[in-house]
Amino acid sequence: MTIKIATISLLLIVLSLAVSNPSQKLRGNLTKLTAQTENKEKKNAVQDILDDSAKLEKVAGNFQFIEGPIWHPDGFLLFSDIPANIIYKLASNQQVEIFRTPSGKANGNTLDKENRLLTGEHENRRVSRTEKDGKVITLADKYEGKRLNSPERFGC
Repeated sequence: MTIKIATISLLLIVLSLAVSNPSQKLRGNLTKLTAQTENKEKKNAVQDILDDSAKLEKVAGNFQFIEGPIWHPDGFLLFSDIPANIIYKLASNQQVEIFRTPSGKANGNTLDKENRLLTGEHENRRVSRTEKDGKVITLADKYEGKRLNSPERFGC
């Protein structure tokens, strides 16, 4: 079950890259894309954002459960592995490195206007910001004097 979830999550990360830069269709040459996803207009939404000859390429693996992909304008992808308690960075050279650990069991990620990472953390029950120097500060952990439960999504 974990392998299927990780594979689906990796597919979502690849698709999020395509959506983040719709003027360029994704291209690859390893594994043929066979997913058929339909939207309400009965159009194949996946093929609408991919080049007709696009093929998916697995660039990383062995994650437990990945979420929260966000493309950074400096040319890399950030995503969370919730149970591993890590936020990873996938560079344009396809190398994966740890961006932040522990991550507070991070789930949802986004960027602020200064391209600093904002994260919904399950474990710490807060929304945090990772500064350019790596320092992590709490933006919110209470509402009307009560602790947050499990913040996780941004911009939904």
